[in-house]
Amino acid sequence: MRVNHGNALPTIGARARRTANVSLDARSWMRQSCSASNISRACGQGLAAQIADLRAARWRTENADALTSSDGRIANEELSLARYRRF
Repeated sequence: MRVNHGNALPTIGARARRTANVSLDARSWMRQSCSASNISRACGQGLAAQIADLRAARWRTENADALTSSDGRIANEELSLARYRRF
């Protein structure tokens, strides 16, 4: 038995799925019913993509100072191994 301590996420297998109710607009539902797509998979993929975008945006915000510093150093001093580039 695994114990969830604090904010740690519970251990879930890679293929584990959870049930969720989702509201869709009528147009999307009609378009889907005409195709052979899987609504559950499509919603899961869309959610995963949105979470990845939000995490990337948060990372860029949290690391903006380091990125700016690194870009400034490269602009002033060039890449450290630039002399070995053949292009």
